[in-house]
Amino acid sequence: MSWKKKAAWALATAGVVSICLISLITYLASNSPLLAQKSTASNQEVNNTVGNGQSKIEHIKVLNKDGSYIETWRNLATGEERVDTVDAANHLQNRTIVTENGSRIYVISNVEGKLVGETWKLPEAIANENQKIYKLSLIESKKTQYSKLEKVGKEKVNGKEAVKLKHTDNNPRFGEVTRFVFIDETTGLPFKTETYHKTDGKDVLVNESTEEYNVITDVPENLFKDFAGAEIKEVTEEMNDKPASNG
Repeated sequence: MSWKKKAAWALATAGVVSICLISLITYLASNSPLLAQKSTASNQEVNNTVGNGQSKIEHIKVLNKDGSYIETWRNLATGEERVDTVDAANHLQNRTIVTENGSRIYVISNVEGKLVGETWKLPEAIANENQKIYKLSLIESKKTQYSKLEKVGKEKVNGKEAVKLKHTDNNPRFGEVTRFVFIDETTGLPFKTETYHKTDGKDVLVNESTEEYNVITDVPENLFKDFAGAEIKEVTEEMNDKPASNG
């Protein structure tokens, strides 16, 4: 089982695929350390349709300083979700799609310039849990994700009044890492993150990312069926109801 599949499997069985997978892919794509902060997704479902019964699809894009980015789409009516990670050269590196009421996972990976794909069915217990989770609002979850970070003041960023939050930890690979997260006072959503590594006693800026949020209804019919031309292999190995131990 590939490391990308193991990551997707472990996160799926933990019941927090979307938020944690976004953070995981950001880490892998930009060499920035994974923020040790779990999402506290709201238990309140939002209205999952807009006008004429159209599905409400939430879209979040996280753009890194080097041009690499992550895009997430979630259909709140069907519980389908897609997460793409794209490198600075605009090449797809990974695509994860959740369909069939949270029971089927597709992972498309870039292996030495070639896109390859795998798909598998989750155990019933995990799929049932996913049916609930994938109909919760990603955007509302984002508003509470950073609630435990230290507030260090306010700043005006790109014309927006922002609350500035701080998080510092020690990473085994990068040493001391500090992140500043800027929250839009109007929307309550994070829109910019600065990541610093401690180098020779000084904080060095290693990445800036910006986040965009919107709700869309005019989307391609194949949004959750787009496998980027990769040949998809069905994985038939038996999977447990719980993720394997990292040990």
